Amino acid sequence: MSRPLTISVTCGFALLALIGVLMPDQKKNESASKNGDHASAGQGVFQTTCATCHGGRGQGSYEKKAPSIASLPRWYIEDQIKNFRSGVRGNHQDDLTGQQMRGAISVLTDEQVSEALDTLETFPAVDHEPTIQGDLKKGAHYYRENCMECHRFNGRGELAFRSSHVAGLQDWYLLAQWQKFKAGVRGYHPADVGGAKMRKAVRYLENDEVAKDVIAYIATLAKKFPDKKSEKPRASDSKVSTK
Repeated sequence: MSRPLTISVTCGFALLALIGVLMPDQKKNESASKNGDHASAGQGVFQTTCATCHGGRGQGSYEKKAPSIASLPRWYIEDQIKNFRSGVRGNHQDDLTGQQMRGAISVLTDEQVSEALDTLETFPAVDHEPTIQGDLKKGAHYYRENCMECHRFNGRGELAFRSSHVAGLQDWYLLAQWQKFKAGVRGYHPADVGGAKMRKAVRYLENDEVAKDVIAYIATLAKKFPDKKSEKPRASDSKVSTK
């Protein structure tokens, strides 16, 4: 299952954020840095634009429907940004968060995107507690049959297949993406090769309950094969059950 990047911020907010790059509050930055608050410590592109939805550490936000991106490989994020910019992704009328993402990155230059990714790579991955319950035995079976070939035994993806990490992403986000692929809201564009593979794969997950079984199993992979730089999320990053 691909894990995509979704920054829920409008073009207008992105433009205001970019203005903020030129007018940083130095005293506030110094104070935030001393307190270890990554969300306010810097005024680079990531903090003024991406952090609006993905959080100051790339930990994601349920309220903004934005995934945790701190553990995603850079090449995958770059691929998705290209897809958003070209209209391969986020161009469907029912993909509201995708449209917002396209608007957000449309105002950024290649240099600003590169700067934001440089910043993102300095953040540790966040360990998210599961919020979806499912049958782990069934989930393991479906995962091995339909997901493991590309996303691997540990859920960490594979560069050769351009498949993303799924272990480490929030379970509610994975469920939302499965629903998008199932409905043809994502992966419908002829140029979206990876998306087409996902649309074919999700057909074997018969309904939401089966998808939840698989996603619950993926959560165990994040625990079994933790990211070396993972850390526990702050209380503010937690989310109530969505089962």
